[in-house]
Amino acid sequence: FGAFLAGSDGRYYLAFGEANLEENDEKEVWRIVQYDAGWNRLGAASVTGGSSLSTFPFDCTLARMALSDSGELTLHAARERYASGDGLNHQSNFTITVDTADMSVKSVSTPFPGNHVGHSFGQFVQYDGDIPVTVDHGDAYPRSFYLQKDGQGATLLALAGATGENVTHAIGSGFEVSDRGYLFLGCSAPQKDFAAEGKAPWNVFLSYADKDLSSATLTWLTQSENTIDTARLVKLNENSFAALWLQDGCLHYQKLDGAGTPVGQEQIRPDLTAFPPPQPAVHNGTIYWIQYFAGPPRLFTLTPEA
Repeated sequence: FGAFLAGSDGRYYLAFGEANLEENDEKEVWRIVQYDAGWNRLGAASVTGGSSLSTFPFDCTLARMALSDSGELTLHAARERYASGDGLNHQSNFTITVDTADMSVKSVSTPFPGNHVGHSFGQFVQYDGDIPVTVDHGDAYPRSFYLQKDGQGATLLALAGATGENVTHAIGSGFEVSDRGYLFLGCSAPQKDFAAEGKAPWNVFLSYADKDLSSATLTWLTQSENTIDTARLVKLNENSFAALWLQDGCLHYQKLDGAGTPVGQEQIRPDLTAFPPPQPAVHNGTIYWIQYFAGPPRLFTLTPEA
């Protein structure tokens, strides 16, 4: 199992993978299954080892899916590829697009696609209209949180350290599209001196890129001396968002506009010590999530106020 999406079409999508260490071109390695709201299986898209050149799907990754208004589904993940000329199996990002009307495969990444990122350890995807926009957490090519759209790219946060050094002292937390641009939330050390990063606290950052990718701005939302490594970005509407993070054992949040600019003051909820494990849901401006404790699951809600 690699990813789940509750689609805006009222259907559920699950992505699965199976290892293909023998490099069998005919073996099914990737599968995306479509279900209705009652979990009745409606159809599936299948990708083989030969068409994906994959030996290990969902390798060192946190994959995500997105659905366009016209019914195109994108899975943005990572794979270990067939052995290269150097005899090694390299890891890189991987994208599949599917027509959900009949679950036919529209496109599959080549070994070095237009949105290639070598050593991609986290993937994000959202649609801007019918255009998929991706973000990768790369440790090598490039070494950054890197946004891509229609063959163009923008660095959201450059990561200190040598090319290919697996440790990056950062994690991506959320990616959303506004009516003006693209917002990306994460937690990171300062990314100034790799030798000192291991002892530096992580804080919450927000990167914003215009839709033409002509510029990207970075804002640090926190300045804590204690590491913050858990955050979520929640879309309330096309021009309103909430950045949530767990700090000192309780939930903090900051409202943002469509350009990633803070609106009002940071809010602290000491009564909310439960933080959303997955991406929370939004209904009528209220954020909902389920959290497990020593007992049955409990439903939590938060209505952000500036």
